[in-house]
Amino acid sequence: KKTKTPLSQLVKYCSDYNFAAKADFLKSISKKFTANITAQIETARKVCTVNKQNAVTAGENLYKNTKNDLAQVKEIFGMQDFSYSNIADKVANELLQCSIDFFNDSQSKKLENNYHEKAVKLVNLAEEVAVGSMVKDRIKANLQTLEDMKDREINQAIALLQSVKNAYEDNERKIRAQARELQENDFEIRMGMKSINWISVNANIQNSINWDKVVELIKEEITPQNVNAIKNTTNSGKIEEYKKSVNFILGKLGSYRKTKVSYLDWWSSNTSSTTTRTLSSPPRSTYTPKKESWASENPGCVLAIVIAIFIAFIAMFV
Repeated sequence: KKTKTPLSQLVKYCSDYNFAAKADFLKSISKKFTANITAQIETARKVCTVNKQNAVTAGENLYKNTKNDLAQVKEIFGMQDFSYSNIADKVANELLQCSIDFFNDSQSKKLENNYHEKAVKLVNLAEEVAVGSMVKDRIKANLQTLEDMKDREINQAIALLQSVKNAYEDNERKIRAQARELQENDFEIRMGMKSINWISVNANIQNSINWDKVVELIKEEITPQNVNAIKNTTNSGKIEEYKKSVNFILGKLGSYRKTKVSYLDWWSSNTSSTTTRTLSSPPRSTYTPKKESWASENPGCVLAIVIAIFIAFIAMFV
């Protein structure tokens, strides 16, 4: 019984010997490899079109099922030959596209599937395969953007919570300054005939923020999905900053309001929950950025929602 020699082994034999029409012979063999690679690219593309949540599996299969064929084409032509670089870049582009499709779909659906990490993995596979500078530049840009996005949720959460804290502390400074000014300038207060009711002053400071609005804004902008991503942040400095901001806000809320946003404080409540800039992509389609929230686009305008009630003169008889 005759044993059929694998194409890969035949390529190795032919590469070791010189004979007439060797180049034409190897080229004809390479067509079988490139045909299989092209078919695998098309399969991955169809899978992604049907269900973008399968794009990770499609990309991983594409990489696995073309790795050997790409190696054979590289053996025949060499890395810098257009025949190899062209087909390799097509695989790299499709791997990048699988990453993009999966990332966008997961982001839009706010899924808890570690989509950032999985998207990065596919882009790394694309980087491994890519040859041409254009594809490499796209991959580099995507990796950098994904790196920037890694701490996006915690950065936005800190910015929002800090804006509320800043508004509260600004209100407190102004109210206390007005009370002290009154204390210094009012003759009757100076003479001890009447005094500032500091309990009332403190109550006005506490109520200078519309906490119901703050709670609703937090629920809208820092969702359980965001918190799930935040607690997986590896930047310990940012985690500490986030915890301090959360503790400050929760410390100002009554029990009822605090219950509504208790998921922010996962480290003590053990609340388990869940999670998005635009990435560049190959020509076929692009990453779809999540529409930036009003609060993240206009951090200063949070103060418009956080209602400050300033008191011109705070003096009450005891």
